[in-house]
Amino acid sequence: PGGPAFQARIEHQHGEHAHHQRRLRDVDPAGTADDQDLGHGRDERAGEADPPTAVQVRSAALLDSRDPHAVANAEALARRGVRAIKVKVGRGDARGEAAVVLALRSVLPDAVELRPDANRGWSVDDAVAFAEITSGAISFVEEPLADPRELPELSRRAPLPVALDESLLDHPALADHPAVAAVVLKPTVLGGRRATLERAREAADRGQRALVSATFE
Repeated sequence: PGGPAFQARIEHQHGEHAHHQRRLRDVDPAGTADDQDLGHGRDERAGEADPPTAVQVRSAALLDSRDPHAVANAEALARRGVRAIKVKVGRGDARGEAAVVLALRSVLPDAVELRPDANRGWSVDDAVAFAEITSGAISFVEEPLADPRELPELSRRAPLPVALDESLLDHPALADHPAVAAVVLKPTVLGGRRATLERAREAADRGQRALVSATFE
């Protein structure tokens, strides 16, 4: 959808490692779709459905930084071919969580991304401390700040790439901040496939990645 100019990489995040290849389903008559339905659309001018399309979807696995088996589990995921791991943080001491992330990084191939998700659990000071310890070890931190309006202050104090999710619903102007490396898109929240693709196009225009997720996370 969107023609050759649409170059956004739409990535699909799940709490568990999912199949890398999915057969996309038809859009329902109401125009809504779930988070796997991103490649099969309708030409509204012609009134005809496009042919079904198979695409490769890269999924992220999920680990909890509090899990004592997190490092062993990360190694097992890498052996299975997982190339992105989302790590839940923001639930304890930021420095201790940063140490866990470094331990994960130390056992993973460089090709495996680490994407900590703080779920808006940190102050600016917490986020700065985490950024200083994990510099160069992660792709970005998802939703680092309890108050997302403090993103400019965080960016001033630490060069931390971030991904924004629910913060964009309340503060859409933050999407234009240069610290935002990725946006998290939830089709069930945004209103379905078309709205999700439009947000992905906007992210591509800003040079950001688009990550498709689900509300159950």
